[in-house]
Amino acid sequence: MLTRHSAVYAEPARFGVIVPPHAVGFAANDVAHDDPHGADHDACDRPLVEALEAYKRGRSLDRPVHTWFADAPPTTEAPDRVARALLQPEPVWAGRLVWLGGAPLADDAGLVLHGAEGPTALRGAPAALEWIGELLLAAAPGQPPLEWAQVAAGRPATVDRLLPTVRRAGLVAV
Repeated sequence: MLTRHSAVYAEPARFGVIVPPHAVGFAANDVAHDDPHGADHDACDRPLVEALEAYKRGRSLDRPVHTWFADAPPTTEAPDRVARALLQPEPVWAGRLVWLGGAPLADDAGLVLHGAEGPTALRGAPAALEWIGELLLAAAPGQPPLEWAQVAAGRPATVDRLLPTVRRAGLVAV
């Protein structure tokens, strides 16, 4: 089954699907198509109709999706740009900088960064810690876009050795 509202319909060449010319009328959602990859799209027709009918009646809303299908549907994996960025061995500072953690907190010995993996203690020269604290506040979601090129020239020399720790704590370039 191919619907007019799907990404495959919008960009069939990207998915290797051929959509022959067809008339589009009111509520003509199912679109005939050729899939040279050999997928059995009809296998999804009945389960999807049943699931939609149940949804419209407010039934089975907590039912796991895979239970609607006789055969297990293929798994999909959405790209996770943030996770991939955090796993990069060396910072790739191209694109917008985004700090995914909470506000950095100063303590007696340095900064404490609160990221997805919990708190990270950051120790270093006071000028470097102050610069990193300001960077993270400026790179927080909701702030104007910030790119590495805008801030790199003014960084203290000792910042570079701290950046891998800051990156693991949640500073990413997207």
